Amino acid sequence: AMLIKYATASVACTMPGSFPLGLGDMSMQGGKTPAEPNGQLRHPKGTHDYGRDLDIAYYQVGQPNNHLRAICNHKTSGVDKYHCVSAPTSLDVPRTTLFIAKLMESSRIRVIGVDGKAGPLFQAEAAKLYKAGKISATSYKKFSSHLAFEVTNTNKGWFKFHHHHLHVSTFTTKYPSGNAPPPPPPPPATCGRGELPPKVFPIAPPGD
Repeated sequence: AMLIKYATASVACTMPGSFPLGLGDMSMQGGKTPAEPNGQLRHPKGTHDYGRDLDIAYYQVGQPNNHLRAICNHKTSGVDKYHCVSAPTSLDVPRTTLFIAKLMESSRIRVIGVDGKAGPLFQAEAAKLYKAGKISATSYKKFSSHLAFEVTNTNKGWFKFHHHHLHVSTFTTKYPSGNAPPPPPPPPATCGRGELPPKVFPIAPPGD
């Protein structure tokens, strides 16, 4: 939660006029994968457990808000393809790229999944932001290693269902270094500072 607040605050103060960002599926109240009332899972079993994964809207242009909605045409001859079949015309590329870059400052980020039509746009914009000194080298490099998307279906699981949200997956009880990473820094001083708790604690399943 702190990391999402940090990233959205950074966008808001760097790019005035930014609307709040919509949140989608996270975890059920008991920490399990989100499901329908009849028990049918909304995501693959084991994902979105214990706050590890979050579905978040894209920043958008030409819309009254940044709620979760398709950023592109996703139908062919009236049939829903569940991914962008044309350019994401309502996607706010600069804001969403900066948001992703701010998330990637944290070593908690495991992967961020986006639609195949949006991924190359984010990578190109990240190169511009890095060249302008607006994002760190660490964040920029992660657009190659931690941004997941499929331009064509290669069965890695990213081709469909990301035309209306990006998927943020984090490390919780296990980290690459074996230790919990430090909390994210506050937004840039020139944009004001929000109050942050002194430490970020790992999220663990009950009983662990």
